[in-house]
Amino acid sequence: MGVTTDLAIPFPNLADAANGPGAFQASLQYIDDFLTDTTIQPYVPVWTSSGGVAPTQPSSLLGSYRVDHGVCHFRLRLLCDATTTGGTGNLVLTGPLPANATFDDQNVMAEINSPAAGGGVYMGFGKFNAANGAAMQIFFPASSSDVRLQRWRNAA
Repeated sequence: MGVTTDLAIPFPNLADAANGPGAFQASLQYIDDFLTDTTIQPYVPVWTSSGGVAPTQPSSLLGSYRVDHGVCHFRLRLLCDATTTGGTGNLVLTGPLPANATFDDQNVMAEINSPAAGGGVYMGFGKFNAANGAAMQIFFPASSSDVRLQRWRNAA
């Protein structure tokens, strides 16, 4: 045997025709390179809305991501102050990478923490699809009584 990839896939190190074991070696190396972990990378999410009025910029909007074995894990933090407004229409935040075109929809967990009086922690989800690239709509339960979630419930 010649070389062993990071994923412990051994393959022969042979010089041969393009369609022989050398092509198999190149394919395994491609898979190995694709699935190799990355370090945590920062990114700056963008906050927009589908309506005619854009949201005012929050006091802080930061993100980070890492690709582990072909899966992107990311985190973003949106910190609003008393003067931040959500604009009109559906609110959208961008993820670090575009959605995978081979899947119809890709959902991620979302959590909003409203520490203000009468607030709380609410669980929802974000929805990516290939048509929207890296844009992600956020949805929280309509049953929540917190008025700060009104725009995040994606009401028309």
